[in-house]
Amino acid sequence: MNNITKLLCSVACLAATSVSAKDLEVTHWWTSGGEAAAVSTLAKAFNAKTEHNWVDGAIAGGGGTSIPAIISRIIGGEPMGATQLNHGRQAQELIEAGLMTDLTEIAEAQGWRDIVNPVSLLDSCTVDGRVYCVPVNIHSAQWLWVSHGAFEKAGLAIPTNWDEFVAGSADALIFNQVQPNDPRVHYLIEKRFPFTMHGRSCPNEKQSFVDYDNGEFAKIAIEKLIKKNRKHILMITPPQNQSYGLEMVQSAKNTAEKHNISLTIAPIITSDSSITLISDTVSKQIINNKKIDGILVGTPKGAMAAVAGFEKLNLTIGQDIDIVAKDAVNFLKLFRNQIIVINENVEIAGKKLAEAAIHAAQNPDSEPIQYIDRPESDYTKFN
Repeated sequence: MNNITKLLCSVACLAATSVSAKDLEVTHWWTSGGEAAAVSTLAKAFNAKTEHNWVDGAIAGGGGTSIPAIISRIIGGEPMGATQLNHGRQAQELIEAGLMTDLTEIAEAQGWRDIVNPVSLLDSCTVDGRVYCVPVNIHSAQWLWVSHGAFEKAGLAIPTNWDEFVAGSADALIFNQVQPNDPRVHYLIEKRFPFTMHGRSCPNEKQSFVDYDNGEFAKIAIEKLIKKNRKHILMITPPQNQSYGLEMVQSAKNTAEKHNISLTIAPIITSDSSITLISDTVSKQIINNKKIDGILVGTPKGAMAAVAGFEKLNLTIGQDIDIVAKDAVNFLKLFRNQIIVINENVEIAGKKLAEAAIHAAQNPDSEPIQYIDRPESDYTKFN
């Protein structure tokens, strides 16, 4: 979505369904005492100010359990009237699929931009200038909890803010889930604090990093499927707000185009989605496109979920459909030996990250260590 903030904003998103019904089912995962009380306040206000009736659809277990069930209902053609969701790629893809109601006219008539504070929360509900959700509360991802006892035992002052934590708690930092133009890179450079990354924030990275060549992985994976005579490939992508995910997808698209084969990006899900959601989505994609004969995914969890998705359609791996996945510990071969596995050596990555961090701390003015681990030249040491 445009201008997504760093805050996790829980939103009530209206599904694309009729609002003329007297009973409006509202699904959410606010089930603890305080959360239930807050939902009750919303329900009472809704019932008092409209002619409709709020039908509570609480789902126990938190967002990790509830979100897959909610999305599965929406994409399966059984949407609720309204639902809690976190903004981000999942919500955006629902919008792009035409499954969410455009609330722009209501937002403008009621002056939401003058009410929502900060207004950036409303921007997070906005796609291509149209509003699709209502910010109702904020969860910050920037909480930091520290153990006073651990700091005292180490003889360190207990930090009271982020700057103190960075300056007084470590000699260097290692971080992952690197995003393009990552703000953490700019912050640490500004503070002149030593660091290294597992990933790159830009193609011509000048800072210290250790990375896996995800572009080469995708290229090899597509070519391996082509050698199996697969021509209609479904790709379960990594999160597209992270650099490695963008690299992997672009390389897969380029390779598919070069060889004139079909590549479909699975909607709604990423390789980080729940097993249930990945499995259900793979099943639906194959039902809707029976030509799909190959799957590309970057994680063992995603691969196992994808296999579950097509096996419940009575499709056989290695015969009806082939799948290529990345693995670090040779687990997938124990799960299904027919999975085409490409190795990522996390042991080397760990050692190189430690070396890079120590080098950055001890030699702040020298050239940073940069290392890229490349997939095995024979595709995988496991096969």
